[in-house]
Formats: sequence, structure tokens, C-alpha cells
Amino acid sequence: MFTYFEYPHVVTKSEIDELDHAGNFHYIKWMQEAAVAHSTANGWSARRYIELGAGWVVRSHNVTYLKPAFEGDSIIVRTWVSNIKPVTSLRHYEILDDRPKPRQIGRLSTIGNKNPPGFQKKCLPVLR
Repeated sequence: MFTYFEYPHVVTKSEIDELDHAGNFHYIKWMQEAAVAHSTANGWSARRYIELGAGWVVRSHNVTYLKPAFEGDSIIVRTWVSNIKPVTSLRHYEILDDRPKPRQIGRLSTIGNKNPPGFQKKCLPVLR
């Protein structure tokens, strides 16, 4: 069973593109913000990674855009880590609108990390 972390965000005017919805690269920015918040909430701040000589380097993104997000929309970026291996890990995301029955507006995943040996044994229990 995985622990889900939810990161709330309100779409700002500066995130709106020429098509009047949130630009695609902002979804990636929201993913990064949610991942950092999730890790930090579990005691793994950027500073702690640096002290251990560890860190996350994204090797790939897989994004499925399901609905646009507009200025003023309240969204939730839900994230979880499904596995951590010596040289890779898989972090998942769902971006949901903030309604009584949330609707998914994006489905995303990333692969990658840069970690010293044994790091996954320390980190996996708190990020699952």
C-alpha cells in the first residue's frame, strides 16, 4: 500500500498560455513542487539529500493531459513513489480538480534518481 501525498495549488495568471489555459510545462513545475513537498514532509529536504550526496535527476516524464486547467482553478497534485531501486525509482502523479468529486485532469510519472548505495533502504519506508 502506498501513501499518497496531496499538494494543493491555485492556477495563476502567469501560468496561462496563449490558448487561455495552463501551459503544459507548468504541469511539470507542479510535479516538481509536489515531489519536493512530499519528500520534505517525510524528513527528506533538499539539504538532507545534499548532505548524503544523493539527489533526484529525472530521466523521463510521461504525461497524459486529460482536461485543461484555467486561471483560478484549485487543483490537487497527488503523488506517490511505487518503488526505489539502486539506480531508478518511479514517482507517480495525478492532477485533480478540487471539487466534491475530483476529476482527473492529468496523469503523470517520472523515472530517475542519483543516489549512493543503500539510499533506497533509508528512503523507501517514508516515501511509500
